[in-house]
Amino acid sequence: ELRGMLIDSKENYWISTGSPFFYRYNAVSKKMFTYSLPGITTATKINQEKGVLMVNCFFEDNHHNIWIGTSNGGLLQYNSGNDSFISIINDENNKQGLHYNYEIYCIVQDKEENIWLGTDKGISIFSPYRQYFQSIHHEENNPSSIPKNEIMNFIQTANGDIIAGTWGGGITVYDSKWDFKKNISFTNPYQYNMVWSFVQNDDGNIWAGCQHGFIHIYNPVSGTIKTIRPPELNNSTIWCMTKDRKGNIWLGLHDGKIAGWNKEQNKFYRYNDSARGITQEFAHVSNIFFDSRQQCWVSTMSGLKQFDTEKRLYSAVYVPDKNNPSAISANITEGIEEYNDSTLLIGTRYGGLNFFNLRNKTFSHLTAKDGLPANTIHAIKKDAAGYVWFTTDYAIYKFKPADKKFIRLNIDPGSINSEFKTASFYPLQDGQWLTATVAEMICFYTRNNFSQKNRNAKVEITGFKVFNNDVSIDSFLETNKPVRLSYGQNFLSFEFALLGFSNQQQTNYYYRLNPVDKDWVHGGTTRFANYTDLQPGEYNFEVKAEQGDNMGETTSFKIIITPPIYKTAWFKILVALIITGLLYALAKWRINTISKEARTKTLFNKQMAEMEMKALRSQMNPHFTFNCINSIDAFIHSNDKYNATLYLNKFAKLLRNILDSSKQNTVLFSKDVDTLKLYIELEELRHENKFKTFFKIDNELLSSDYKVPPLIVQPFVENAILHGLKNKDDNEGMLTIIIEKVNDKIQYVITDNGIGRAAAEKIMQNKESHYGMQMGYDRIKLFNKEEKASVTVKDLYHNENAAGTEVTVKLNII
Repeated sequence: ELRGMLIDSKENYWISTGSPFFYRYNAVSKKMFTYSLPGITTATKINQEKGVLMVNCFFEDNHHNIWIGTSNGGLLQYNSGNDSFISIINDENNKQGLHYNYEIYCIVQDKEENIWLGTDKGISIFSPYRQYFQSIHHEENNPSSIPKNEIMNFIQTANGDIIAGTWGGGITVYDSKWDFKKNISFTNPYQYNMVWSFVQNDDGNIWAGCQHGFIHIYNPVSGTIKTIRPPELNNSTIWCMTKDRKGNIWLGLHDGKIAGWNKEQNKFYRYNDSARGITQEFAHVSNIFFDSRQQCWVSTMSGLKQFDTEKRLYSAVYVPDKNNPSAISANITEGIEEYNDSTLLIGTRYGGLNFFNLRNKTFSHLTAKDGLPANTIHAIKKDAAGYVWFTTDYAIYKFKPADKKFIRLNIDPGSINSEFKTASFYPLQDGQWLTATVAEMICFYTRNNFSQKNRNAKVEITGFKVFNNDVSIDSFLETNKPVRLSYGQNFLSFEFALLGFSNQQQTNYYYRLNPVDKDWVHGGTTRFANYTDLQPGEYNFEVKAEQGDNMGETTSFKIIITPPIYKTAWFKILVALIITGLLYALAKWRINTISKEARTKTLFNKQMAEMEMKALRSQMNPHFTFNCINSIDAFIHSNDKYNATLYLNKFAKLLRNILDSSKQNTVLFSKDVDTLKLYIELEELRHENKFKTFFKIDNELLSSDYKVPPLIVQPFVENAILHGLKNKDDNEGMLTIIIEKVNDKIQYVITDNGIGRAAAEKIMQNKESHYGMQMGYDRIKLFNKEEKASVTVKDLYHNENAAGTEVTVKLNII
């Protein structure tokens, strides 16, 4: 039974049969090589019912490595140098390992050099050439791993060994490739195994600071250990240790003080309690940092402190001060890094990132309110490119303070099982950085290893839903044609993804739906976007992905939502023509009627004046009526049935009042006021309560039998609404109408707090408003029998800014 075959780039023919044996025939040397699976791998699961070990498939990747998938034997990698195989088998305890029940059926490699395995337990994906992160942690039932204790610190020796210290588990030694070498544990006393910190002396020996002031001095060449307990440490736990430029070692203690070891004198020194220092609270020391000028800065549980190495005491302390915005933002400080010669970066617990100005000793803060991913910052370090790297409780970020852009690193699920705790990044000899959580050490390269061909990867539209129902759009995307939907299909969902599986940096998505979104929406890692209640029209959905500093290409496709018949352009034009025709016929009829009545008057001048008055009023009525009908039409178009009905009822009442008064030149003042109020109510409804109206009217006028021309001040009120109040940016518009008797005249004062005449003129498109205003002037002039209409217009200002308009109209009392 032939189960698999491959001809590789070196002219080897790989052949497998239904047996534990498989073969390699080299066409150049004409030699056949036979291999037996039981001699290569020790399988953890063998299905006796289905058969013995056998090879199912072969695959050669782009590095010319041969991968072999088996039944019951796991995955094999061929080493052509020594004609041997590396075996990778199922490990149920390893969440990041290979998983299968019995079979590996097929193997393929993607463009990012990931190897994909198709098994009887799904798909396993791994990257043999792009290992960005490495997690070193305790392995259950494996004595050749770090103990299951809290990881406190780490260091690399001159010969490349990496040493880790745990709280209660002693010391663990790895080689430079993270191959386990040994665990060093101590029987007595128990404090020997409680390792808190490391430092390398200039002689190459490693000092391990322990509980209650014990120090292990480890020789990495001979492997010998000597333990001391200097009395100068006051039996205090050694939380951290740092070496200065002269080779002296400074020890941060649990009691909040710093002791020193002088290299030249080979002598320990206590903290100088005898000298007068600053008033302070002593709390344990978590980090000691020397800047480029060898100034010593100390992170403690009671603020940031400066330490004088000559006097061996604290010379300055910086603690939060609610009354001083330039003070440090938190008591508990952790990582320290020098950003430039005048600025230190201080990580705090719950207080975000602090920028400490060394010249004026002030702090500025970057917190979650400013976009910082978290307010707790542990380790901080700047790389050669100027990026600042830091850890939060469960993530690693890098950013440039100049643009405040944060880039989260993608760490494989399962690599981090606890929170970060160490206050430093440690550079290893191979260029990687090392930091640690409580449960594992994490090492990684700070450079981005993605190849250039993947830097501008394009986002793919992976799904499209209408009312949560999937719609196939592959053919539309392929042909770049728009998706057409009915006006009722207006709840849309877009799904998208950057088809990459091994990026070191987090992928953030940006999308927008034109013309709904004016700017790009930052979706973060979310790979979908929802839009509801979309109006008929043409839309263009765009999406792009950001990886670190690189923004990829934009993917887009169009959607057209067709409108109902009553919202189509031709239907609107038809309705507008019909309404215009009816209004024109009504106006024409009314003008003819007024002209006919005017000719029957005995006094020619009076007849002419009355005819002009009625004609102007009749022209005003269709103009005003047309605006009202447009408002009703707008509510119909927006499918606002309630407001359309309400508006129509009010309009009908208003129209009835207008028609009643159209037969006479004057009406009762009280009735005209009622009609004016009804008009304003319609305008308030049409403009969605963008303004409010305040009336103040003399009671004498309301109770009198004075008569005025119908709607004589309506054009001025309309002008205030349409050009003053409508164009305000907010909904705080106020229209004030004060009507009172002044001497022998009725005085109307119409005030608005709109944008003013100058601004309105710039944006005004409705030229008909000029026509309505001119009719108002002419009617007042005819009614008052004066050469110039008694109308004054005043521009209002507040702090030299336009604040509205005030119009005063005076009518003779008859």
